[in-house]
Amino acid sequence: GTQLVRAVRESRFRISYEDPLTGLPNRAMLRVIIQEKVELFRSDSMDDMALVLIHLRNLNKINETFGHSAGDDVLLRVADRLRDSIKPSWTLARVSGDTFAVLSMEGPVPEHAVRLTRSLGKRIAEPIEIMGESIQLQVHCGIVCPMGRYSSAEIILRDAENALQHARERNELFHIYQAEYHRKAVERLRLETGLRESLKEHRFIAKYQPIYSLK
Repeated sequence: GTQLVRAVRESRFRISYEDPLTGLPNRAMLRVIIQEKVELFRSDSMDDMALVLIHLRNLNKINETFGHSAGDDVLLRVADRLRDSIKPSWTLARVSGDTFAVLSMEGPVPEHAVRLTRSLGKRIAEPIEIMGESIQLQVHCGIVCPMGRYSSAEIILRDAENALQHARERNELFHIYQAEYHRKAVERLRLETGLRESLKEHRFIAKYQPIYSLK
């Protein structure tokens, strides 16, 4: 009875907090880990920490070309490369289908975070053999550092995802989050919401100006 209960609890824990493919912490577990560090360390210690999100930009093409089994094999190899590239005291997680995360505690940041990101990008880009074909992965990365100003793991993850989105839009290897991004995102959301409400309430009046050709 006791062993069965323990096994059930362990199974539920793995389902809730562990990526089933790689065995790495998932996004929920990473959030717990970050929150624990936020609450444990003083703000000056948090300034030595950096969160790097690593998006595999061409994984979907690999899945479409070679199948999802090949894509899973690529993810496992990337996970192994990342494990070999970071310190045991750091945290490696898989936060979505094509995105990994590294939580480092090295300092000083952002210099360290930039060096780390370039090193990880170079390691991941080393060719991988798939069904007789040599494939080179490409990545985009979003960085949050320093982290001393934060009190919430969810906000840290949100800002890292915003930085990653900027890197993807600009086709850059990495982008470091800046506080103005959140302000602009909020302003854009308010504008979109206001436009939708105005359309529903018929506040817009369509007026047409005819255009004549004098030719």
